[in-house]
Order: sequence, then structure tokens, then C-alpha cells
Amino acid sequence: MEARSWVVLKFGGTSVSSKERWETILDVCKKHKQHGFTPFLVCSALSGISNELEKLKELSLKGDFGGTLESIKARHLRFAKELDIEKAEDLLKDDFEELENLSLGLSLLHVSTPSVEARILSFGEKMLTKLAHQWLVQKGVSAALLESGKFLKSSSRPEQNECQSYLSAICDGAYDESLCRLLSSSAEEIFLTQGFVGSNEKGETVLLGRGGSDLSATLIASKIKAAKIEIWSDVPGLFTSNPRHIPTARLLGHLDYEEAQEISFCGAKVLHPKCLEPLKKSSIPLELKWTERPEYEGTLINHSVENSPLKVKAVIAKKGVYIISMDSVEMWQASGFLSDVFHSFKKYGLSVDLVATSQSNVTVTLDVLANTLNEDILAKLLICLSKFCSPKKIGPC
Repeated sequence: MEARSWVVLKFGGTSVSSKERWETILDVCKKHKQHGFTPFLVCSALSGISNELEKLKELSLKGDFGGTLESIKARHLRFAKELDIEKAEDLLKDDFEELENLSLGLSLLHVSTPSVEARILSFGEKMLTKLAHQWLVQKGVSAALLESGKFLKSSSRPEQNECQSYLSAICDGAYDESLCRLLSSSAEEIFLTQGFVGSNEKGETVLLGRGGSDLSATLIASKIKAAKIEIWSDVPGLFTSNPRHIPTARLLGHLDYEEAQEISFCGAKVLHPKCLEPLKKSSIPLELKWTERPEYEGTLINHSVENSPLKVKAVIAKKGVYIISMDSVEMWQASGFLSDVFHSFKKYGLSVDLVATSQSNVTVTLDVLANTLNEDILAKLLICLSKFCSPKKIGPC
């Protein structure tokens, strides 16, 4: 069968949470098909549902999960009614039952594990894509629903702790010939899968970190050698600064991969910081698009950028940063101090962001997006660092 020309379309939570938005999504798919592309949709959960599932896990540990569980069920059934999907409760029956069983198990054991947390948090994307697929079929569209865990596979890495391996998994984006053969042999017009969700070598559910749907989409684009990728959200693209805080901020129409990556690492929430690396390696252009106004140009990201008079592209603020300050007079003119302290960060799988040094102090920042941080890991880190200095945790800042 002739190879397809793919366009990967990622839609965030606000872009998949109403019938009006799905009408827009279908129009976008039809336009791409008219230009010879096969759309591959990567979808987030309904807006706010990932937070509700996180809340469900916490309340389940206290034995008080009933209200939140019913709220999650009701939200999806209301959305199904809005889409005119019949027998939606039957469609989601297995998901509702598994969520209830997991919640009941946590309420009895009063302890959770990263693997259980990953399973609970994955249900948002799984239930949304089931409803979306059914709606597309009802609209007469030939659509295939795929499980992202079948082709987004993580591998165990020595530098990752258990929490990171399940909740911030690292998946490979190398070209996948078997996946391309499978897709090319299928007669469907549109393909649909979950963002954020993958699986490990044991077949267990893993997550690509909060906001990981962007990363899922770019990995898939790289695996199938897509012609381009579009990330659709409730904002037009990347700006010179946050327009909510600075009304005079301007839209950045064109950036290269390095510029966009730096802006996202520094705190711009439109893009996941890690999502551009697979595209850069495969030379796949990315467009940031606005669901509310599909005709809007947005931001284009690729290898080449024409000469621009802008010398400073953006000013970004970052929230939720933890600071670790390490004091030691003995570090002055001593060799190996930084090696010792940074080995402690590596031991707990923590990636350092910024570093400031003086004669008797080293201060580093830990980005919550780059690290799976919890009080237990930070407490162990401080104990380990106390062998070499007087450490202190500050934050979140």
C-alpha cells in the first residue's frame, strides 16, 4: 500500500472539552485530508480531569473517594450527552469499574505506589478518546482508536527512581517501521490515540509527566516520520511574555527549535520543555495553533529563522521552583566538592536546573517539570547532602 503523508494533531484539555471544539477538530481534519494528509490525533483528558483523578487518589487513601469518583463519572456522562452518544455508560463501564476498584484498594491499604498512581491518572485520556472515537464514527468518519501504550514504550534507566519511571517515563522516538506498516495497511481515514500515556517493558501503564501529551505527540510524529505536527490549545502560540500579565506582549510568529526549547524550559506553558528534541532530530516542523480561531497563523517552529531585529525574544517567569542552598566553608579551594554534592542529586534522580556559586555556598534550583518531586525524596536528598555541607530547602518559589 502507498505510504501515507501524516500530520499529527495534538489537542489539549480545553480543546477537547465541548461539542463545538470537536466540530472544529473535524473541520481541521477534513482540510488536512483535502491537502493529502492523513490526520493522527493525540488527545489530552477533559479539562480539569487529571487534577480530579489526582484528588481521587489522595482521597482514596483516606477512605473518602465516593464523591470525587461520582463527579468524574458524571462529568464524562454529561460530555457524552453533549456529543449525543448513546449508551455512553456501557462504553465506559469497564473504566468506571476499574477506577472504583483501584480507589477501594487504596482505601483499604492506605498506601499508594507509583504504578497504581499512573494507572489512575491515565483514565482521563482513555475515557476521552473512547467518547471521541464513538462521536467520529457516529458522524460517519472512518476512524481508528489506538492504545498509545502499544507503541510508546519506556525503558528502565539507572538514574531514574521508581516514582520517575512510572510518572515521568522516558520513551523512544526513533522511527518505528512496524507501526508505519500497521498504519499504512489500515483503511481508516483518521487515527486517534491518548496523550500522556505509555507502557513499560512489563506492559504496565506509565506516564510521560504532567503536560506530557505534547511529548507524546512529538514522539509519535518522529516514529511515523510525519510531514508536520500541530499543537492546538486555547492560546495562539508563544509570546514575548505572558500576555495575561503584560498586555503589550507580542506573538512570536517564527522560532527555531533552540529558541522555542529555551523559552519552554524557562516557564512558557504552551509547550512541554522536552517535546522539541524529537522534532529537531527528525526535522519535523511544528505549528502552535489556536482552537478558537483555526485560521490564525500562530507560531511556526523549525530549523531556519530569518534574521530578526529582535535581540531578546522573550521574558519569562517560572513558578513552583525549589531551591537547595548548600553552605560549607570547607569547599573553598577544595577539589571534588561539586562532584560529591551533584552525585547526591544523581542518586535520587534529580536534574539540576540553575547553579550559583560563591566561595562558601552553592545554590541550585530544581524544576518541578523536569523532576518528580515529593517531600520524601527531598528529605532524603538533604540527609545525603549533610555529609558534605549544611543544606537547606527553600520553596516552592
